[in-house]
Amino acid sequence: IGPVRGDATIGRWFELSRARRGDKGEFEGVVSVAMDRAYFTRFHEQLSAEEPGLAITLFGADGTVYSRWPPLASDPERMSPQGEVLSRVLRGETSGIVRNISSLDGQHRMIIFRKLGEHPVYIGTGREFGAIRGDLMRELALLAAVAIVPVLGIVLTAWLAMRRTRDALRAARRLEKEMLARRSVEEALLQAQKM
Repeated sequence: IGPVRGDATIGRWFELSRARRGDKGEFEGVVSVAMDRAYFTRFHEQLSAEEPGLAITLFGADGTVYSRWPPLASDPERMSPQGEVLSRVLRGETSGIVRNISSLDGQHRMIIFRKLGEHPVYIGTGREFGAIRGDLMRELALLAAVAIVPVLGIVLTAWLAMRRTRDALRAARRLEKEMLARRSVEEALLQAQKM
């Protein structure tokens, strides 16, 4: 896989070539597929429309940038080997998560990268921490809105149970006092009858 630039075309293309082998392993030719970079850019643009703050980069194992969304004013054709993502790829990692500040746009991002199959191509997706935090807060607000009714029901039930328990304890104490008073009166009556 690699970028192809031709005199007859304007733009950047990606080409994937594989040797075709026969039943006995003999070379029978080459299968080659080429795609316009704009295809990937449009696809990544559509994906990011559903996820605000999403940045997507398709890049080679050597750091060559095949496509990037959103496009940047200074859009280098290669990733920096000193960057954490490419340095991890160069060490042989096929996937990972990186938290850093982008050297291209200064945004604090969480970046997830992964190798695509057996090809020397990686995809990296990054989201700004502000967008991640905003999503988390919306999810927590939704959870709170959904959970508040059952929680209030539990609190009300517990309050009613405690109130009824207190009333029952008061009634039990009154009954005990009445029983003691009755026993005392009965004992006095028995004593009087004996006399």
